[in-house]
Amino acid sequence: PSRVAVTDQGKVFVADTWSNRISIHQSNGTEIDEFGSFGTANGQFKQPHGIAFHYGNDRTSEADDRLYVVNTNNHRVDVFNVSGTFLFKFGSKGSNCGSSQFVGDMRGLAVDQSNDLVYVVDAAGNRIHKFNLNGTPASPACFGSTGSGDGQFSDGGREITVDGQGNVWVGDMPNFRAQKFSSSGQFLLAVPDPAEPPPAGGFNGPRGVAIDPSGNILVTDTYNQRVQKLSNTGTFIDQWGSRGRSGPYGFNYPRMIATD
Repeated sequence: PSRVAVTDQGKVFVADTWSNRISIHQSNGTEIDEFGSFGTANGQFKQPHGIAFHYGNDRTSEADDRLYVVNTNNHRVDVFNVSGTFLFKFGSKGSNCGSSQFVGDMRGLAVDQSNDLVYVVDAAGNRIHKFNLNGTPASPACFGSTGSGDGQFSDGGREITVDGQGNVWVGDMPNFRAQKFSSSGQFLLAVPDPAEPPPAGGFNGPRGVAIDPSGNILVTDTYNQRVQKLSNTGTFIDQWGSRGRSGPYGFNYPRMIATD
């Protein structure tokens, strides 16, 4: 399970990503229904990720509530009612921002209830897309670029949300920060500033380990996207690597390691 959305009446919808379905639960956790399967047809998924509701005008009823689902590897957003009936879709694979094309690795989705807007994180494109509720691009159609500066993303954003003033917050995991944008895509701030990478000698999901000829320990620090070198007494010596799918020392969740 990767994301959760809740109706006005308290039903909990869960994106069960690897099972390619949405499961529906009562607020006490009891599962009451599910919908979706693997495929490319309407109502089918290839790894659903971000989900969020736009609530109808009658906040005492679920009849007009709409569930927006990021259908990641189908490069689109699917829209359903609360019964799981497919309504419509938008988006396609490509790099043209203005024509609702997604580069890939789509992650979070957020709905601005007050302004009837939908935001989608296109991680592979290092940008955020902005849509009207019917899936047509809003202005600006997208914002963000590749890098580690203000308003930029390194290997994409992750989760996204909208605050009470309509500002957009995006988790910039590879840059170790969150970023805040106005609804027009203007960068407002980053937190923390400066960003705070993980400390040397600290681990997040260490997987592989090897010993070099001098007896030093080499460890793949998987979720910190690096290799660390320690003495045989555990003292930190060196590190290399960063999040990235290309370029020198770019890692995408490194696992095993060996020495020659």
